[in-house]
Amino acid sequence: LLGANPHLSPPADHGGAVPTMALGFQSAALDLEYSAAAPGTCPLPDGTSLGTDARGVARPVDQSDWIAPRIAKCDAGAFEQNERIFNDGFGP
Repeated sequence: LLGANPHLSPPADHGGAVPTMALGFQSAALDLEYSAAAPGTCPLPDGTSLGTDARGVARPVDQSDWIAPRIAKCDAGAFEQNERIFNDGFGP
């Protein structure tokens, strides 16, 4: 994400044990991670994968209706966007 605007909300309680920053509609972090070898996973460099974000939301969330069609990809960072994103940038 170097040089890209992540379009993050301020830290807030979005559920879970720690405050998180929601991803906005134009965030470069949306649907960033993808493994061709293991579609639908969120791989880490050590070979393990993340099953949830910092809030406990399952990863990846298929946002094909409104973000990137055809395949579920993991959002970068501690927040997996799991709500429909609206034009205001953050959702309902």
